[in-house]
Amino acid sequence: MIPGGFKFVQPELSWQAPAWASFEVIVQAVIAARSAHPALVQKYNWNLDYGKVAQEVDDFNTRICQAMGYKHFISAGGGGQPSPPPFLPTSPPTNPNELAAAAAAVKAIWAGIRTLNDWIDAGGQPVPQAQAESRAAICATCPQNGAGGMESWFTKPAAEAIKRQVEKMSSRNLKTAADDKLGVCQICFCPLKLKAFAPMEFIKAHMSDEVLSKLRAAPACWIPRELDGK
Repeated sequence: MIPGGFKFVQPELSWQAPAWASFEVIVQAVIAARSAHPALVQKYNWNLDYGKVAQEVDDFNTRICQAMGYKHFISAGGGGQPSPPPFLPTSPPTNPNELAAAAAAVKAIWAGIRTLNDWIDAGGQPVPQAQAESRAAICATCPQNGAGGMESWFTKPAAEAIKRQVEKMSSRNLKTAADDKLGVCQICFCPLKLKAFAPMEFIKAHMSDEVLSKLRAAPACWIPRELDGK
């Protein structure tokens, strides 16, 4: 990973890749973000093919490395010396804003882990199956539903902590019809297969105002709806 983590910006959508995500996760997230706007895909002739989008993400980060002088991250044979895109910040990736964004992501990850731990330690009583199914169906079609395994999203300690949570709940046979479509929420960083069954009292206990604000901006998210009693 390059200093500051891999990045990608889609200015037409005011969208940027989640902080510190892996290369594969960013490629999948770009495809998901574009796919949610078919009219713009046609207008701007955006690629949706994994290989072509991967090349775009690679080129984007190559330009970052060139602009910042990180030449040792660029393999030979790339050809040319493209200029950084005009919407790319010129400040180093260690500036306070980016450090704050990284810290916020880490805080959200561990808040999600504590949420699920509290629920499991309290006996792990799930919400009714119908409610979990409704939640899962919403998450399955949400642009913030991130693909990839736990290692793609989290550091090793966090990934292992979440895997232990999943193992603890495996005997409960908590499943929904949308399980094969559920990944990790790119806002609250919770594994959605478990989050769908978590009672709201445990979700609310560790949710920051910043994360809740982002969830309210997400289309159809069930968390703010349930908090508001809708």
